[in-house]
Amino acid sequence: MLRITLLSGEELASLPLRQLSDVKALKQRLHEQHGLPPRFRQRLLHEGKALDDAVRLDVAMDLQAVVLPFREEYGSVWSAHLLDAAANGSVTEVEGWLQLPMDPDFYYCGRTPLKQASEMGHFGVAQLLLEAGAKVRWRDNQGRTPLMHAAFHGHSHLVQLFLGAGSRTDVCDNAGHSALLDAAGGGHVPVVRLLLGAAAQTDLRDRCGKTALMVAAHSGHAEIVQLLLEAGAEKDFGDKEGQTALMEASFNGHAAVLKLLLEAGAQSDLRNHAGKTAMTLASTPEVRRLLARAAAPDFAVDPRGFLAEMLRLSGEYAAHLRFQRRDVALAEQAYRYQRNDSRRKGPVLLEALGEFGHGLWPCFFEEEWLPSEMPDGTEQGYGYRLCGLEVLQQRPSCIVYSFGSNDEFDFEDAILARTKCTVRIFDPAPSKSSHPLAPTVLPVALGRTDGMEMLRWWAQSLPTPTPTRTLQSLMREFGDEQIDILKVDIEGGEHALVGQAGSLRCQV
Repeated sequence: MLRITLLSGEELASLPLRQLSDVKALKQRLHEQHGLPPRFRQRLLHEGKALDDAVRLDVAMDLQAVVLPFREEYGSVWSAHLLDAAANGSVTEVEGWLQLPMDPDFYYCGRTPLKQASEMGHFGVAQLLLEAGAKVRWRDNQGRTPLMHAAFHGHSHLVQLFLGAGSRTDVCDNAGHSALLDAAGGGHVPVVRLLLGAAAQTDLRDRCGKTALMVAAHSGHAEIVQLLLEAGAEKDFGDKEGQTALMEASFNGHAAVLKLLLEAGAQSDLRNHAGKTAMTLASTPEVRRLLARAAAPDFAVDPRGFLAEMLRLSGEYAAHLRFQRRDVALAEQAYRYQRNDSRRKGPVLLEALGEFGHGLWPCFFEEEWLPSEMPDGTEQGYGYRLCGLEVLQQRPSCIVYSFGSNDEFDFEDAILARTKCTVRIFDPAPSKSSHPLAPTVLPVALGRTDGMEMLRWWAQSLPTPTPTRTLQSLMREFGDEQIDILKVDIEGGEHALVGQAGSLRCQV
């Protein structure tokens, strides 16, 4: 048996040897079961001499227990060494400084040893400090706890340690950040799992009104968004600017996150305080397509309702682009799709869709830039926006009419390289090119009527009358029931198209 008394002679405990291995284990037992402070402040004396923690306890003896106060005379200079040792992850040094004993919650310039360890991810040091009595709920001058620091840096092993030591998950720092919000924003999936498993509140807000779901959506962390949704996070909360998680995903182009939110039932028609929806904030064609498909009725069930929603969304997005004064070409295209443009004599999109089977609507929601190249292969500063290419790529055949090649076949080459389309090229000017497509160019101009005309465009004028054909006449001659893409680049001759394209199913 081991008999432990205080210096006063009062008996503290009598313990069987078989339950203890060394002095360290005995000190831990006295702290846990007999009210003494942590082992770092204990000294066990045998015959007047202090026993080291590593001394084996294999024979019966009488011991005296002494409790030491913290050594305040070391001051901030010496105590700063404890901070450095904790930051460096040196378990041996931290053990030595704590044995003096030093206060494990020593505070210097906004730092404590446990804060240092939690930021740097030093698990062994954090264990020592907690054993020494460091306060796991202590807050620094920014109101942040060790759990918050560990969560922010993604140290899941420390998060688990602090949760087991009684750290609270439902507190926020001075900026309103919780441990869950920090972990969600940083993309730390294991930490988020641990915090949700500890019943962390999902909808705590920071000072800007943001929740963990919003910051995860903003950064594109799809797995964390899924975890938060499964934990019951509110999908449609808005921050102080009215931004929802769906808007954050839309603005930052995170299609995977957007899809998860839409599948969970997030509302896509909410507006922020600036009046913008997820659609007007959309930054990529894929995001716009996902939002459109989620908002529109099923095409197979209600094709006209589907089209009506496409038109509405097109107009809404176009208005946003026009307001922002960027991507004017796409804005004008969408605007024409959304309205009946009297200058072009007809509701272009409605007539272009025809029987709703052509699939032209992705022309607004998906686009590809086909650059124009110089003869030496360098790219010029202009080209063509081709929308809905993914639709044509899925077809076994398609038809493209190209008016005005001017011996530059980069557009036609791009179409042939990407699709199985048949490309018909028309240009009244004689070809001087050695390009393989040059012999296929038909010396016909696009006209308002069939016949012969003197063509005097601003770019060039031909000295003799030139054969002209209407679009409908050319289609009849080639037996084409529809045109999938109509490219007209004839510098002033485009006006011949007025009144013709409205009755066709084509992309202009």
